[in-house]
Amino acid sequence: MSSRSLFVCVFGLLAANSAWAQYRVSGDLGANWLRTGIYIRPGTLIRASASGSVDIGGWLGSYGPAGTTLFRDVDGYQALTRYRYGLVFRITPTMSPLTEFALDWSYGEAREYCVTTAGYLSMTVNDFYPADNRGSFLVTLS
Repeated sequence: MSSRSLFVCVFGLLAANSAWAQYRVSGDLGANWLRTGIYIRPGTLIRASASGSVDIGGWLGSYGPAGTTLFRDVDGYQALTRYRYGLVFRITPTMSPLTEFALDWSYGEAREYCVTTAGYLSMTVNDFYPADNRGSFLVTLS
């Protein structure tokens, strides 16, 4: 009989004294990730609900939090996820979202995510040129 590890994801409070946290993620953040200050423990189930839209600028159009799988293949995206131009989350071991050790996922990939590694949660819009973006996403985490 083989030995197996069981990883359990539990729903818990993300922030002290609060089961809900709400954030406005501006479309022009880019590498200036919105730092929530929330420390996530392994096995925490994050649930996100997001609304709003961001005009990516130029001829690229507007996108909701899910973004799209049809995107320009260029350098400069904040995260190399399957979906671009939408909301993206990052877990890092320090409060700096620019650390080299990062776990990224997009809202288009998962609205519930079981975090397997400890760290701090940050969010941004996954665009290669955020300077001309307009709009924002309203994100509720639980």
